[in-house]
Amino acid sequence: MQHHKPTTFQDFCSQFTDKELPHVVKLGKRYFYDPRNLMAKARNWEVFSVGLYLGEERRDFQPTSALINLLAEHNDKRVVIGSKSAWLFLCGRDILMDGVLEAGDHRQHDLVFVADHHGNILGYGRVIAPYDGSKHNKQYVKHLLDKGEYLRREK
Repeated sequence: MQHHKPTTFQDFCSQFTDKELPHVVKLGKRYFYDPRNLMAKARNWEVFSVGLYLGEERRDFQPTSALINLLAEHNDKRVVIGSKSAWLFLCGRDILMDGVLEAGDHRQHDLVFVADHHGNILGYGRVIAPYDGSKHNKQYVKHLLDKGEYLRREK
């Protein structure tokens, strides 16, 4: 089964929920979260400082960690990992089987949230192999986005 990269905001969100996110405003190819409806009242230059940036539609949809947090609030589609794996994931590394504390019931190619053992959402990834419970260095989740992404871009 071939997986596809979500190309639109709706396509991306539908990988995690069938509910529509409220208070989302689209400006061009960018999406913002605006629960107080401030963007409608803002002047052009203020708009970007009013809404919470959720992502942009390019060739495929590029989510932000803010969108991942919003989607994860009411969703249990996650993989829980240990401290060492959490650190490696925040450095852009994939998750190996031996770092998983709670694998969840996911199929190959599913998008999943990645959480540390405290329940903090660190980012998201794609399940690349069925979880087999073994303690070896086989990849389980392919890293797609983590909260350290923006810090690494600031070079």
